[in-house]
Amino acid sequence: MHPNVVVPKVRRRSVDKPVDEASKRPSVKSTAHALLDGLKSARTISRAPVESSRTPVLTPSATPQVLARAVGPRELTLEQRPNGKTRISVKYPAIEQLVLSGGGAKGAAYPGAVLALEEGGIMPAIKNIAGSSAGAITAALIASGVSGSQFKDLSNRMDFLDLVRDRVGSPQLQIIRHVYEDTLKETFAKVGRHVPFARNIGSSLALLSNMRTEAPALEKLLKDETRTSVLKHIATHPATTDHHPVIDEIRHKLEAGGDVTFSDLRRLSQCNPAFKNLQCTGTLMESHRPQLMVFSADTTPDLSIARAACISGAFPFVFAQPEETTPFGTTRYQDGGVMLNVPAPEIFEPKSVSQTLPNPNSLVLTFMNVLQESSSPGQGVLGALKDSLVGAPVGARHALQSQLLWKMKEDVVQVPLKNERGDFSGLLSGTLNFDMSLDDKLALQRDLKQAVENHLAARREKQISIELPSTESALLALDDAQFDALRAAHPDLTAASYAFRTEVRNAIDRLSTVLRAQDNVTPDSLAQLVSPLDRLCRRDSVKLDYVARQILDPGQPKALARCVDVLRHARTGSPVLQTLNVLSEQQDVVNAAHNAIRDIVYPARFKLGQSAGNRALLNLVEDRLTSASTRDEYNAALETLARNYKARLSLRSTPLTSATVELAKAYRIPA
Repeated sequence: MHPNVVVPKVRRRSVDKPVDEASKRPSVKSTAHALLDGLKSARTISRAPVESSRTPVLTPSATPQVLARAVGPRELTLEQRPNGKTRISVKYPAIEQLVLSGGGAKGAAYPGAVLALEEGGIMPAIKNIAGSSAGAITAALIASGVSGSQFKDLSNRMDFLDLVRDRVGSPQLQIIRHVYEDTLKETFAKVGRHVPFARNIGSSLALLSNMRTEAPALEKLLKDETRTSVLKHIATHPATTDHHPVIDEIRHKLEAGGDVTFSDLRRLSQCNPAFKNLQCTGTLMESHRPQLMVFSADTTPDLSIARAACISGAFPFVFAQPEETTPFGTTRYQDGGVMLNVPAPEIFEPKSVSQTLPNPNSLVLTFMNVLQESSSPGQGVLGALKDSLVGAPVGARHALQSQLLWKMKEDVVQVPLKNERGDFSGLLSGTLNFDMSLDDKLALQRDLKQAVENHLAARREKQISIELPSTESALLALDDAQFDALRAAHPDLTAASYAFRTEVRNAIDRLSTVLRAQDNVTPDSLAQLVSPLDRLCRRDSVKLDYVARQILDPGQPKALARCVDVLRHARTGSPVLQTLNVLSEQQDVVNAAHNAIRDIVYPARFKLGQSAGNRALLNLVEDRLTSASTRDEYNAALETLARNYKARLSLRSTPLTSATVELAKAYRIPA
């Protein structure tokens, strides 16, 4: 089985109006079975959203003391209350992640977003671009340094239908087929002047007449455009001395006709902000269990980005399932939007417990409505038929995606699809409308550009605000950039924390060096290695938590991960290692719960004929998995599912065999 491959680091989210996410879920009562005590009401509205517009009346004694005000680029403010609690307030961070959803021909709007980001001065700060399906094609071009104006020109003159035409058979046969397709388009275009619904039917039929095409012309176009863009930037922006060998190697390869790869972009992005790290999604069509595949510099460093973009855009039934060899084997792939149409890291990767403060640094462009939370009631016969035809749990994955996307809606721009030119939100009028007129494209680009500009303007006024138990915990929660800015403005306030952070950094660096050099590390020897950190912390829980989070930080050297491996199933007297054990268990549980909800709960919820009792059970189990912080809590949630799941389409109350029950047992974390 291929693993679900994930790449970018996950960030926690925070918005100006904090909302209890569990309270947004609708109440679901079991009407079919007598379940456990907790099943009588699996999802209830427990609290209303906090009304941030109400300002509490503060007495003079309760007025917070301002320790720092508007420090640094993000205008960091620290306020200490009389009880010692300290509030951190900062502006939103710079946008570093751009996420482009799949939408077929609706992707013609994307040049408007790129232009808005360039004109707003945002694009140079963006480090990573992730795309799915049509969004992957855009992502590959932009990550290669194609400018907004160049991308707009390319998009507006691109004849997509011609690029995807099946070019097999004799030249005479191809000419006959192409004349037939053009006649179809022209005929329905004329009819569409009087019957608007019919105007897109011709282009859709022409597209379907090339069903199962491999679109070699589209892949060649992407290879040529990305190669040309990279070579142009290399020629006009000479590399620094340190990067000369890397740049020369890439230049020689491309000049010889080679393709731009994921590894190339990662290396280029380190010396030129015009290039971006790239991720593209694909659906790995494994028998009976399709898997999400994320193509990236980590997973497929030597794969052509043009090839990956075409794999991601292999729309079911329209395109053939391309076969590709990766480090995980040779297999067939399908449109990345099948398993994940909005490839935001926050959706496909579990959150990291090592990060204290939220860091909403993504901009997500989607064609979905994210203003309302999905209730995920299940699906009917048509949905089940679609899943069967595509060969993947499309309904369940899209419902889960909608739920997670709603939670990060403050970072999302919904692409406007209705204007004076028409409604482009439908399947024929939008997704498959690859014969879209230039005026239609320009209108979509205009509206998305305005929507992104409005989003950026609103974002500049937003703040993240979080209250921590003490000033010490607040200072240790800051990242290095925020802390350095605060230290420059308030050296006395930060002196003790700066000394501690510096000593911890040096001690962890020494620990990493020793771990790299040693082949065999036991729990006892590890306790000796971290003893300097134990002495620094002096059993202070705030300091212990800081040290453990630093060791677990994904950005740290990989050698530090050995600490967690050595500690598994071992007892230790070291306070640092004890705290690390607790946090690493929390991370294990978060990872496992993320996978169980994705692979067990949502697919079961969307099974045809699912009972109300089972839906209530699944709701309860999802809530318990989400809130679990220990292995015991996680395993207990899955045990609840395994013991109480009932047969759907049988007279028996307990199923003889059930994939859901078997998965619930298989996904338990060993003690």
